[in-house]
Amino acid sequence: MNGASPALTFENDPSLPGGRQLRRLVYVWKVIYLGSLIVTLGAVLGNTPTPWGWREAVLMGLVSLQVVLFFGFFVVAHYTRRSLTQPHLTGYFLLNLGLWLIEWHLETGFWWIIWVQVLQLYISLPLKVAVPATGLIFLVVAHFESGLDQFFGSPVGVVIERLIPWLIVSISFSFISRLIQANQERASLIAELQAAKQELELAHQQEVELVALRERERLARDMHDSLGHALVALSVQLEAVQRLYPINPEGASKQIDEMKTLTRTSMEALRHTLTGLRTPALNHRPLAQTLAELCAETSQRTGLEIKCQVDKEVDRLNLAITEALWRVIQEALMNVEKHAAARSVQIDLAMKPEGVSLRVADDGLGLPSDYTRRPGHYGLQGMRERIEGLGGVLSLGRNGQAGTLIETHLPLIGNNGHREAEA
Repeated sequence: MNGASPALTFENDPSLPGGRQLRRLVYVWKVIYLGSLIVTLGAVLGNTPTPWGWREAVLMGLVSLQVVLFFGFFVVAHYTRRSLTQPHLTGYFLLNLGLWLIEWHLETGFWWIIWVQVLQLYISLPLKVAVPATGLIFLVVAHFESGLDQFFGSPVGVVIERLIPWLIVSISFSFISRLIQANQERASLIAELQAAKQELELAHQQEVELVALRERERLARDMHDSLGHALVALSVQLEAVQRLYPINPEGASKQIDEMKTLTRTSMEALRHTLTGLRTPALNHRPLAQTLAELCAETSQRTGLEIKCQVDKEVDRLNLAITEALWRVIQEALMNVEKHAAARSVQIDLAMKPEGVSLRVADDGLGLPSDYTRRPGHYGLQGMRERIEGLGGVLSLGRNGQAGTLIETHLPLIGNNGHREAEA
């Protein structure tokens, strides 16, 4: 706050929420201060018979100087967005107090302006400065009025009677200043929360776009590696069949059978890709709850006994990691359903200090020893690409004597904060 009061901070920073009332308060203070000087000077001049003398000329000069100082310090600073530091404000009030003492010495009607000066202190300076400054003003006024020795030598009742107005003013203005400061702190916190919310929304949007981009790249690779290569092979074989058929019809027929097999394999790969596109995404649903629903639905449809152990903390993972885990588990259950001839599946998803670990084990037929060399298995390849694309590791093997075991580990690097639902 650069030593300025909360009220001036609100006035100079209109972006702070809730500051409209405080800015109005500052405007009212400006009107009261300038109006009190002008009204008091007008009343003094109105009660003084003309022609006016040097005393009236000095009073007009002093009041004009106070108005110029006020505009120079507060009005110009407000419109130029310059911050008033505490040394500047302290110098302003010391100079203003000196001018007021001269005015009061020349004309006792200026006495009541001191209350407006005190109000200025609490509006413009921090509370820790305004309170001792008020006490200093009280001592200065007591000195010029009757002398400090005579004042403190008065009976206790008289001293207390003189102190009561100053105490009331100090306590009242301190309370008002503290309310203003609390309101400013609350408004600043709201502004920070709004800025943080906007940053989270932007980060979430970028994360969604990144996930979609990675998915499109993976699908493009799948289409290129499977369907693209298959079409190239079919084109070459068709040309070979066209040349071979007049010479060796039996060999051409054998080539056609191979083309049929390749076509069926390509159709299966395409069907698998389209199935992945049709599979619903999480859509901001909690991962643990969605996995439980998937396991229950698959178990009811297939008769598989599916045990699913998921740490609740996985709901705090970012969207990219959550989506990858969701797709891997979907693919694993689909493979078990279609190919494993299993009776039970065990899914364990656990949060660890170094990352998140997934284990999917079934008691089915298991993967053939040459599965890596066989055509197809695009789902397994897609799972590996998803995990490795996020810096993770995916391993495939046998679950003991029978069945398949899929193990995945994903580091939490890049898990910047939680999902938006938590924000």
